[in-house]
Amino acid sequence: MSYRVSHHIIREKTIINGISGYFRSGQITAILGPSGCGKSSLLNCLAGIKKKGVFGSISITTKKKLKISVIGQEDRLDPRLSVREALNYASRLKSLDKTDHKLNVNAILKRLDIESCADVRAKRCSGGQRKRVSIALELVSRPNILILDEPTSGLDTSTTWQLINTLLDLTQQSEKGQPMAVVATIHQPSGKLFNLFHSVYIMSYDGQCIYQGTPQSMVNFMAQYGVKCPKFHNPSDYILEVASKEHGIGKPMLLTSIMKIEALDLIPHEHKIVASKEHGIGKPMLLTSIMKIEALDLIPHEHKIVPHFKYNTCSDIWTLTKRSFVLSYRDIWLLHLRIVANIATVLLLVGFWGPESGKLSGCPDNFVVDGADFVKTFERVADKLNENFACLVFVVMFTWFGAIFAVLLTFPAEMHTFLKEYRNGWYSVYSYYMAKVIVDTFWQLTIPLLMIIPAFVGTGQFYETERWRFHYFIAICLLLALSSTSMGLIVSAYLMDSPTAAAFIGIVTAFPLFLFSGFMIPVKDMPNGFRHSTWGNFIRFTLEGTTTAIYGFNRCRADPIGPKKAPIDWGSLITEQQMTAILASDHINADALMNTMSLFSGQVSDEAQSVIMTKMDYHDNDMYRAIVMLVVIMVVLKVGTYFILLRKVKTVDA
Repeated sequence: MSYRVSHHIIREKTIINGISGYFRSGQITAILGPSGCGKSSLLNCLAGIKKKGVFGSISITTKKKLKISVIGQEDRLDPRLSVREALNYASRLKSLDKTDHKLNVNAILKRLDIESCADVRAKRCSGGQRKRVSIALELVSRPNILILDEPTSGLDTSTTWQLINTLLDLTQQSEKGQPMAVVATIHQPSGKLFNLFHSVYIMSYDGQCIYQGTPQSMVNFMAQYGVKCPKFHNPSDYILEVASKEHGIGKPMLLTSIMKIEALDLIPHEHKIVASKEHGIGKPMLLTSIMKIEALDLIPHEHKIVPHFKYNTCSDIWTLTKRSFVLSYRDIWLLHLRIVANIATVLLLVGFWGPESGKLSGCPDNFVVDGADFVKTFERVADKLNENFACLVFVVMFTWFGAIFAVLLTFPAEMHTFLKEYRNGWYSVYSYYMAKVIVDTFWQLTIPLLMIIPAFVGTGQFYETERWRFHYFIAICLLLALSSTSMGLIVSAYLMDSPTAAAFIGIVTAFPLFLFSGFMIPVKDMPNGFRHSTWGNFIRFTLEGTTTAIYGFNRCRADPIGPKKAPIDWGSLITEQQMTAILASDHINADALMNTMSLFSGQVSDEAQSVIMTKMDYHDNDMYRAIVMLVVIMVVLKVGTYFILLRKVKTVDA
C-alpha cells in the first residue's frame, strides 16, 4: 500500500511507500518509527479516514460486519461533562440495539478501572485517566478494531505501563466471541514496554516497512541479514536508530527489500524465476529480489476499507439536543456572560437615551410652535428624532453582534470533537447539525429578549394604544438574531480549520452590512450595483421592519400626544425678514438650521406620515417585505451551512 499527497512546492509527495503487513485480532500491534515516517497516516488509511491518494489493497479477512474506532493523539473530552455523563451519551449515540445504557456504562467503568473518577468532570481527571476515558467512549459500542495514535504521549512511565496492560487485557476480553485487534503508534518505548506487545511494525524514515513480527524475534531477524544490535543496547532504540539512517542508509534499504520479498510470499503467483548459479548465488538472489519487488506493482490496487455506519437519526437528534443544552447551560463564560452583557447593555441604553426618547412621532404636530420659538424647537425635534432612530440602530446592531459572536466562539471549538465522533460512527452530519440548530434557535429566541424588551419599553417607544407594534418589533429583532446565527454558522463551517479567521471575518462583516443598511445612505440613493447587493443584507431589512413598525402605519393619526392640528403653513411661521435675521444672527448656527430644515421642511406636509418614514423612504409594506426577506435569508444561510459542513467533512476525510 502507498499513500501520496499533493504538495504546494513539489507536484506529489509519497508519505507511505509500498508497504505490506497484517494486524491480527486478539493481539496488540505497536507501530514504531521516526517522526514523519507516516505512522499516523498509516492509521488514517487503515481506518478509512484517508481515501484520496491511497494506492494498494487494504482488506479484512472476514465476512462479518466489523466496527472500527479511532482515538487520536489529543483527548477530545468535553470539560463540562462528567465521565459518567459522557459515557452515557456515547452509549445512547453508538448503540443501535436495545441496550441497558446504565449497565453498559457501569461495565465499561469497571472494565477500564475508572470508577473512582466516574462522577468527576473530565477536566479534573489525570492524564492516564483521560486516556482511559477516551478509550472507554469507544468501547461502549464494542468495536472489533481499536486504533490509537500515540496513546502514551505525555504520560509517565508508570501510567504508560498501566495503559498498555489495559489494552492487552482488552485484546483478550472478547465480545460475542469476537476478539479485539488493537493497533497503536508508540514513540520510543522502553525495553520492558517493548516486549509487552504481541507484534511490532517498524517503519523507516522514507515510509517503508523494515520489520514486522514479535519483539522477541526482532534481534535474530536483523542479525540474520547482518544488522546486529550491540550488546546491552535496547533493541527498540537500535531499530529506531536504523530506521532513522543513523547507521547509514544501506541497512534500512536492505531490511525494506527483505520485508517486501517476504510480503510477496503471501500473494499467490504462478511464475517462478530459475537460475543455474553458474555466475554465483548473489546475482540470482539479487535479480529475484528485484523481480519480486517489481511484482508488487502488478497487484490489483483496491482500497476495501470504507466505513459504513447505521444511524438512528431521530434518536441521535434527541440525544445530541439534550447534550448540547447541558453543555451550553454549563458554559459559564458564554451563556452567563451573554446574559450579564444583555442586562448591562440595556441599563446603559435606557440611562443614555432616557424614557422619553421614543415619544416624538416626527409628525406635523411636533413642529407646530409659536414663531418666536420656531428655530430652537425645530432643531430640538429634529435632534430628538435622529437620536431615537440611532437608538433603534443600536438595538439592531447589538442584537446582531450578540447572536453572531456566540456562534463564532463555540462552533469552531466543537469541530474537533464533532469530527472524531462522526468518523467513529456516533451520528451523521445531519443529526449533529439539526441538534445544533435547535439549541441555537432556543437561545436566540430567549437571551436577546433580555435586552430588546426592556430597551423598547425603557426608551418610551410608542405602543400604548397599538400593542401590535411592540410584537412586530420583537419578532423582527428575533429574526435578525436567527439570521445572524445562521451567518455565524456558515462562516465557522467554511473556516472550521481556522477559528481565529472565522471570528475575524464574522465580526468584520458588520462593516459592509451596516454601510449598506440604508442608515448611512438611503438605499434609494445608492448606485445601482450597491443597491442591488442590499437584497441579501439582513441589517437593512431589520432596520426597515423595526422602523416601520414604530413610525409607519398611520402613526400620526394614532399618536395620542397632544391635540390634532392643521397642517403647517411654513410661510406663517417664518417670514422672509425673519429668515434674513436668522442668517445674520451671531447667536444661531445658521448652517445647522439650514441642514435640519433641508431634511425636514419638505417632509411634514402629509399629516399621516412620520418624517422618519419619509426621510428613509420607508413604506408600510416594507415591514412585511422585511419579515419575508429575513426568513428567506435565514433559511438560505442554514441550508448553505449544512452543505458546506457536509463538503468540509468529506474534504477533511479525503
